[in-house]
Amino acid sequence: MATHVATDLGKVFPERFAGGNIQLLEELVAGGNLGRKSGKGFYLYKDAKAKEREINPVAAELLKKYHIEPKIK
Repeated sequence: MATHVATDLGKVFPERFAGGNIQLLEELVAGGNLGRKSGKGFYLYKDAKAKEREINPVAAELLKKYHIEPKIK
C-alpha cells in the first residue's frame, strides 16, 4: 500500500519527492517486511508493549544500499 501512495505522490509532487527511491519500499515489501502486522518493517515488533524497538537488520541494509548524499544548497 505505501508503495502505491509513494509512487502516486511522487508523480504529483516531483520536486518534493526528488531523490527518493521507491525501490527501497518495494524491496522491503517483497521481503515480507510489511510493518507491525507482519512483525517486521523498519523495526522488529516482537513485543507490542515495548517502548524500545530493535532495528530490522534487513531494513538497515536496504537503507545503506539506497543511501544518497544530501545536496547542500
